[in-house]
Parts: sequence; C-alpha cells; structure tokens
Amino acid sequence: MSLIWCGQIDDCFAEAFLRYREKEDCEHTLVLKSPGGDAGSFFAVYDAMQLDGDWTTVGTGEIASAATLLVSSGVIRILTPHTRLMLHRGIIDPPAGLNASSLDGYSQEMNWWEAQIYRILAKTTGTSVEKWQKRLAPGDLFLSADEAVKLKLADRIVK
Repeated sequence: MSLIWCGQIDDCFAEAFLRYREKEDCEHTLVLKSPGGDAGSFFAVYDAMQLDGDWTTVGTGEIASAATLLVSSGVIRILTPHTRLMLHRGIIDPPAGLNASSLDGYSQEMNWWEAQIYRILAKTTGTSVEKWQKRLAPGDLFLSADEAVKLKLADRIVK
C-alpha cells in the first residue's frame, strides 16, 4: 500500500510519513499532490527517504516547492501527464517582531536553507548547484511534466 498525501508538507504529513515507513508492509511508494509547505517538515521527510534509499515517488496535480523536491528525490520518480510543478529559491517567512539586531542571523539562516535546496536539486538531477542557482535566479519556475523530465526532476510520465 502506498502513502498518498494531498495537502501541505507540514508536521501532520511528516508524522504520517514517519509512522508509515515503520510499518512492516510499507512498500516505500509516496504519491503527492501538494502546494508545498514548511522547510522543517520537508527535511524530516527528505532525510528519512535518504536513510531508506528506495522510495518511489509519484507526483500528480499540483506539485510545488517542497513537494517538487520530495518527488524529485525518489529512486524511481514518476509524474502523471497533467502534473504542474513549481520550484523557487526558498522562502522562509521571518518571525513576527524580527528586530534589526536579529536580521543578520536570520539572513544567514535563509542563505543556509537556500543552499540546501540547490544542493538537493543538483544531487537529484545529476547537475550542478550553479545550474540551479542560475535557473531559479529570475524567480519561480513553473514546469509541465514533460519539462520536469527534461530537467531530470522526474524519470518518466505515466501514460
């Protein structure tokens, strides 16, 4: 049985994913339809997937941000024909009440998260960090399933 998730990549998803992978009959297939979500939950799931090393990922419908990174991180990466994907450099909302003295530390943290996104994209696509920095520099990148396969974010499209 696959884990199917339609919704945010959030703490609820991370908990469901971590519980699912503990099942004896877990088949290591993740089906996602997600507008993305928060970085902490994404990394909890991503790191667990890397530990297991054998996840098949399927993207369907809208796949954005953290969900795009998760789908691209599978060993076998499949998209449905009408899947739309979106990537961006990484957006972390500043905490409420951020003061000037905290700005430098917060800026460093944002740069760290962004560097991780580029590193993951380079790893999962077999390309360079520089390629992804250049590709995402103008802003959000929207892709069809065909374009995602050409960029090596997925292996194939189910027909």
